[in-house]
Amino acid sequence: MHNHKHFIATGYVNSAPGPLMIETIEQWFRSLVSAIGMNILIDPKVVYCDTEGNEGLTGIVCIETSHSSIHFWAKPQPFFKFDLYSCMDFQESVVVDKLKEFGLTKIEWTTIDRNKDYNPTVASGGINFREECNV
Repeated sequence: MHNHKHFIATGYVNSAPGPLMIETIEQWFRSLVSAIGMNILIDPKVVYCDTEGNEGLTGIVCIETSHSSIHFWAKPQPFFKFDLYSCMDFQESVVVDKLKEFGLTKIEWTTIDRNKDYNPTVASGGINFREECNV
């Protein structure tokens, strides 16, 4: 049975990966797809955007059941926007664990159950790692 789930997150990090990290982020996408038990349809593609005000790495991977994407900004505070959509079920906790690899200081996410687009179910969550560690 299909389970149309859309996970959207904003993560704050100590530093955003730069242009020398392209292959690292492509490998991260491969490990993400494996961790959620899915298969790659189109290999990850990551590029560095140098447009003023939008500088950062951006990447995408197409999975057999849809896609995932991420974009990092280094300024003013390093953060990223992440997206994972699939018609197969996956565990949000696994995705958050993979995103922790970027050195999260805080993450906020929303999961949209899009099985009924006219009345989707929405769940949200977040973790502030600095508060949890009393930093």
